[in-house]
Amino acid sequence: MSYVITRDSLQYPGFDSNEKNIFSIMRNGAYQIMGQSVPAEPVPPAPVLLPVSLPSNINWQGSAGATHYNIQRSSSSGGGWSTIASNVTDIQNTSYDGQLVAKLPLYSDNPGSGTWYYRIIAVNGTGESEPSNVESVSN
Repeated sequence: MSYVITRDSLQYPGFDSNEKNIFSIMRNGAYQIMGQSVPAEPVPPAPVLLPVSLPSNINWQGSAGATHYNIQRSSSSGGGWSTIASNVTDIQNTSYDGQLVAKLPLYSDNPGSGTWYYRIIAVNGTGESEPSNVESVSN
């Protein structure tokens, strides 16, 4: 039995070989049309962390050019950030084997009781963005 997973959008710079190939052809072609050499990818801008109602429901607005994200947590609004997850993507599948699936949180944490602070950093082959805004949640 074969399962097909689909998404409802392409996401730059691409998360699978087909997407990466499509964007590479388009980007290279655009610079060729302009008679320019293709520059290195810029560092992605900071993502926007959406309000966090539960640590198990963390979502953000992604950054153009980001290939993945690092999730950071602190027990203090003043810092002491720890990276709790690396290489997290913002891919959202819309169907699995032809059946629609619910959109799940981009990241789910289980930190225990307390007040927790979160921020997200976008990453690509060139570097890391500035951190997102900080959101807190009491658990």
